[in-house]
Amino acid sequence: MRAMREVTTLHALEGGLQKLFSEQCEALGPRVLQEIAEDSIVKACAFGFEPAHYLGFAALQMVFGQSFWEQEEHAWAKSILEDPFLWTSAHRMQELRQASVKYLASLAEQEEQPAEV
Repeated sequence: MRAMREVTTLHALEGGLQKLFSEQCEALGPRVLQEIAEDSIVKACAFGFEPAHYLGFAALQMVFGQSFWEQEEHAWAKSILEDPFLWTSAHRMQELRQASVKYLASLAEQEEQPAEV
């Protein structure tokens, strides 16, 4: 039963990523997509995420990189993932989503500002 649940979870995650990132997933190919999904599940589990949040975590990895929280420009993610007071998977994912939107908005604002001459 456990093995069936793990396979189903993996396939659901792969399907979710294909739906959200169809062009990127097509370019990666099925083998690499499966490896990314497997790696994402392992990392999500290490941070205490439940299966309901695997797709959200994997989507963040697709946007920001496989170990985005280790990159200096994504320190916002590391602080959330290491926050001992965010003990539920849902709360941690909500904080990550909000912080990622703020981060992307700040990048968009920087692009909109005219360069100084």
